[in-house]
Amino acid sequence: MVEYIDLKEYGYYFNIENRVWTRKEIASDFSYSDGDSIEEEIYKNVKDTHDISVHSQELASKINNWPSLYHLSYRRSNLLKGIEHTIGKKVLEIGAGCGALTRFLGEKGCEVWAIEGSERRARIARERCRDLSNVTVIADNIQNIEFYNNFDTIILVGVLEYSRLYFSTEHGQDPVDAVLSHIRKFMKSDANLIIAIENQLGLKYFAGHPEDHFGQKFFGIEDRYNSNSIVTFGRIELFEKIKSAGFKFQNWYYPFPDYKLPLAIMSEKIEHIERFDKFKSLIDFLLYESSDDHAEQVFDVKKAWYPIVRNRLLNVFANSYLIVASDQNVEENILAQYFGQHRLPPYRKMLSVIEDGMIAKTKTVKLDRNQLQIGETDILFNESEDVFFEGCLWQKNLTNTIKENGWSTDFFNEWVRRWWYALADDIQRNEGSYENSSQYMVGGQYFDYIPKNLMINQADYKFIDKEFSIKGEIPVGYVFFRGLLDTIFSIEKMGFSVDIPNSNIIEFVIATAQNLDLEIEPTQCESYWELETKFQDIISGATTMDFQTLSKYRIRGSHSGNDNKEKAEAVQIEESIIIDESAIDIADFKRIMIDAKKSMEKIEAIADILIQNDLSRFDPDWYIATYEDVKASGMDPLVHYIRHGKQEGRKKHG
Repeated sequence: MVEYIDLKEYGYYFNIENRVWTRKEIASDFSYSDGDSIEEEIYKNVKDTHDISVHSQELASKINNWPSLYHLSYRRSNLLKGIEHTIGKKVLEIGAGCGALTRFLGEKGCEVWAIEGSERRARIARERCRDLSNVTVIADNIQNIEFYNNFDTIILVGVLEYSRLYFSTEHGQDPVDAVLSHIRKFMKSDANLIIAIENQLGLKYFAGHPEDHFGQKFFGIEDRYNSNSIVTFGRIELFEKIKSAGFKFQNWYYPFPDYKLPLAIMSEKIEHIERFDKFKSLIDFLLYESSDDHAEQVFDVKKAWYPIVRNRLLNVFANSYLIVASDQNVEENILAQYFGQHRLPPYRKMLSVIEDGMIAKTKTVKLDRNQLQIGETDILFNESEDVFFEGCLWQKNLTNTIKENGWSTDFFNEWVRRWWYALADDIQRNEGSYENSSQYMVGGQYFDYIPKNLMINQADYKFIDKEFSIKGEIPVGYVFFRGLLDTIFSIEKMGFSVDIPNSNIIEFVIATAQNLDLEIEPTQCESYWELETKFQDIISGATTMDFQTLSKYRIRGSHSGNDNKEKAEAVQIEESIIIDESAIDIADFKRIMIDAKKSMEKIEAIADILIQNDLSRFDPDWYIATYEDVKASGMDPLVHYIRHGKQEGRKKHG
């Protein structure tokens, strides 16, 4: 039975206009804001939106800058989705902001009491939850709240770091410690406290990413916080602060790229489990898929995760932390989770790796089972549960080699051959026959048997995470085509080959197929691309290029001559392909301009490319703030514009 709280007894009144509970004597000096115009725009957008649910596409269409992305993106809810089993019925959310997590908790069926110090933000949060009678929004500082011993769960996401600004103390006590002690007053004896906060020693900060709050490089690493500023902590220091507040148990998780818009979450247990080595490949994949690149990073963050994982140092260098603290031990069997992105709501997924006794299992489910497919479609989304397969992700085997200059066709063809033989073997074993012909028809369940879903060890192989299938049959040539294109497009950095002549992507696909004695004609590729664009349109709503545009994409082959070599080195990009050899990595351009020792030939080569493509007025900050899908992809904005945006008619600047 959930206990009722009469707010009037605590001096609150209900503001009919805003539908927010407040007090007449409430302090008006709560200064935290994203800016008056920005927050008023967010309020208007929420108010004018019919569908305000967590996964609302209507609301997502109004995201046009970082604040609106943070406050309106469905990815905010990923943080709590993976640990929702730790969330009780009655929840106190401290620092509700504009209601992104409040909405998730309300849809989950919790009785939510959302506290927000900013009256305007409290109004937005209430508007976001206007149809949820189980949500109460209060405009006040947590220091003034007095209804104690009432809650099953306390939510403190992105708040603890502001304690020194908004929580007053006496006798020199650190407000961070005071907040943790104060929160205990609201908790039932078996309640949980959920905290999310940046890691002062996050890997991205060592790589040169500006500190999230102050916007200055190395600010936290150099410990430039003071007694009156925002502050974050490393793992050990934060652990001790929570422990000193009286919490007996702590479960730690590592959200990636961070807690704000997580795509993956890993439990600390995964670093301590027996036979940890068998999970390293999975961890590498999750970190690679969910890490953000920064234009000015001083080293490749995605590469740096590999030795960090091998040395079990995720707990030290994770970019942020998610902690569940309690006086009772909370049993946890989740080792890792990954959330599919860039999809329409009915096709968003959550992949979990769970501990089940002495074995580990993988489980794929819809992120929101209330989301239904719209209209008739031949595409089937498959929820599944299977025993975890110990092996290497075959995609990584390629990526680690092909991202460096000097890879050969022999290596690439053998890599493709291993995947293709695994697929053929599976078809043969399951169906009783197989014919190596592009026109050979196979069941639609083989639709997702592509390289990124293949795991291999010394003794066996297994296709995993086969989330999509097609009703009826499909030509095996289509599986080859989409598998190879998916591989190429997923490689963020592709070095130059020593022996591949420059060719367009269709020619490359056909040549690779011929090496397997698989004959594919250009007309077949066109029909395969038509099938693929229909699939992508259904699951992501993305506007894809036509076949003629696709055919302009070129694989970076070998170059001869010193001049060509200089130009080739200058225009290496962090993408697998370029359009008419005219794409460029803007970060490399900046590095070349900064380093006076770089040759003028390289600078001139890059300048020529910028001029030829009319990119002199390209505004990367505006572009990534304007287009949510670009921000979510982690792709360099200039590369995205050259690769997709230009063909899609997107603007270069505001």
